[in-house]
Amino acid sequence: MDVLEEENPLHIEIKTTNVVKGFKNNVGRPTRKHEILFSAPPKSIISLLLREEKDNKQEIQNEIEEKTVEVVKKWTCEFCSERIFYKKSEYKKHLMTHKAYKCDYPNCSYATKFTSNLKTHKRTHSSDYPYVCDQCTFRSKFINSLKTHKRLHDSERPFECQHCEYKCNSGSNLKKHCTRKHSNTANNNR
Repeated sequence: MDVLEEENPLHIEIKTTNVVKGFKNNVGRPTRKHEILFSAPPKSIISLLLREEKDNKQEIQNEIEEKTVEVVKKWTCEFCSERIFYKKSEYKKHLMTHKAYKCDYPNCSYATKFTSNLKTHKRTHSSDYPYVCDQCTFRSKFINSLKTHKRLHDSERPFECQHCEYKCNSGSNLKKHCTRKHSNTANNNR
């Protein structure tokens, strides 16, 4: 098949130019190496005025911050007035050291900072013996007494005298032994 050439209706001559290799890429644009770089366009008057206004606002804000005295909140303990706290949580924690839970039993002056200790103390006023030995009829109001008692059944004697061969099942028994037998020794406590 033959290719027919059309006639150019505008009658424009298309000439091919011999472009020196290296100045333009294959699309016809200048290569990076030969690009013409322009400086940044000048800033408009409006942008300069806005920048100046922004800087002025920042300066005013800085002056206000310098002159403003920061109000620091502080708490003073009403019980020991020399103590000052800058954190509310620390203040509340400190107040708990002054709080005392008191025994409501008549003629009892017991007071403690912990509810668990008060609960244990109140057992001294009751006839309740909640801790029972599973090997005999021993009953106690306190768990520690039961533990000490159970060592009798097990022949466990973890408390040893540092002056002699004596061993016992409770710290209080060891203390009694040391005061009775070794009272002349300078160090009769373990």
